[in-house]
Amino acid sequence: MRARLTSLFFVAALVAVPAAAGTSGAPTVITPSQLKWVANNHLGPGARMAVLAGDPSKAGFYTIRVMIPDGISFPPHFSDGTEYITVLQGAYLLGLGDDANGRTMTLTPGTFAVMPAGVHHFARGRGVTILQVTGMGPMKVTMVKVP
Repeated sequence: MRARLTSLFFVAALVAVPAAAGTSGAPTVITPSQLKWVANNHLGPGARMAVLAGDPSKAGFYTIRVMIPDGISFPPHFSDGTEYITVLQGAYLLGLGDDANGRTMTLTPGTFAVMPAGVHHFARGRGVTILQVTGMGPMKVTMVKVP
């Protein structure tokens, strides 16, 4: 039964990827030099974002990269959808809960994390930090009101 589920997942993933990327079966390749980094006011001063696939503001699959300058903090917040995060560069200090001064865990390059929808968390970058985030849009982030 487990092998059957694994096979079904593998086939579903192969079918979903071209559709999600918006191609007609041709591969999409984006090299680092082709990334179009743009400022994003929601990420903090100096932070930038590059869209690799989809559109995070619309319904459907998306993949983005986020570049965080050293020391930029994200106050407590949560997302409506699950986020799949891979640290590509730097260190991402991730904490859970509503206290931005609380304990954090350090996620280093190569680390993968799944942040379920609705989980309150906060973060900051150490060094120039680059994350790759994948999810289903529209991506909506809500700031937690801390008394």
